[in-house]
Amino acid sequence: MSTLSAIENAVCYIEDHLADALSISDLAKQSGYSEFYFQRLFSAVCEVSLGEYIRCRRMSIAAAELLNSDLRITELAYKYGYETPESFTKAFHRFHGASPSEIRQQKQPAKRFARIIVSHSTAPLAFHVSKRQLPGFTLIGTSCRFPISESIYRDDIPQFWKQCQKDQTLQTLIDSSADALFKGIAACCLAADQSHLNYLIGTASNTCPIHSASIEIPACTWLCFKGSGRLPQVIQQAWHQIYTDYFPASNFEPLGNYDLEIYPDKQMDQSAYPFEIWVAIKESRNI
Repeated sequence: MSTLSAIENAVCYIEDHLADALSISDLAKQSGYSEFYFQRLFSAVCEVSLGEYIRCRRMSIAAAELLNSDLRITELAYKYGYETPESFTKAFHRFHGASPSEIRQQKQPAKRFARIIVSHSTAPLAFHVSKRQLPGFTLIGTSCRFPISESIYRDDIPQFWKQCQKDQTLQTLIDSSADALFKGIAACCLAADQSHLNYLIGTASNTCPIHSASIEIPACTWLCFKGSGRLPQVIQQAWHQIYTDYFPASNFEPLGNYDLEIYPDKQMDQSAYPFEIWVAIKESRNI
């Protein structure tokens, strides 16, 4: 299944089951990817997390039902999976900026969150793409275990990078990467369990003095996307374009296990910072 087909199928399923208990496990299983990778894929393509999308769609539909039906607020709360009317009202107010009663009385307009339309873009690629077949290697460096949450990419991981820059970890890794498979720092995240991920910042150098964590990367074929821009926005834009522009038009699809973001310089505030994204791939089943 292509990346866009996996997301489109998930969006359709979500729309048909907004009033049911939605399982990320079931959504991921339909896509053929792990729960962790599927959530990353959804966020990259839709530019909103899977959990946030479901919450926003439910709040949008709930407001429409308030205006167009006689359902009580209590009934709507239970319909959309809230244990109490109070918790529903709190979530509703946070989304709409008004209480359910105020929306029903039309004292304030309801906020609308439309269903996402997944489509293949034909925009020109903003990076150079090459294919590489590489033997297995070991990433060595430092890692942190994070609970999977809405804020992990916005707050937790950037804070980890800041700490590594402050304590000279980034400089040490870059200095030791001269003899490595690539020059610079690699970032890799893997699922630790259903609710946590391990995020490693490291290098493929055998002489790296930092060895608090490591990941064994097996031999595989990689697509290497090379570009430049201001971090972190350019990385987010690149992932979006990789999944919505490149893969749907290619004969490849991601393996759904190992991805690397490679940063050659510790000075990450450059307006045209050079970067690479490596995605482990396989031949598409749709060719």
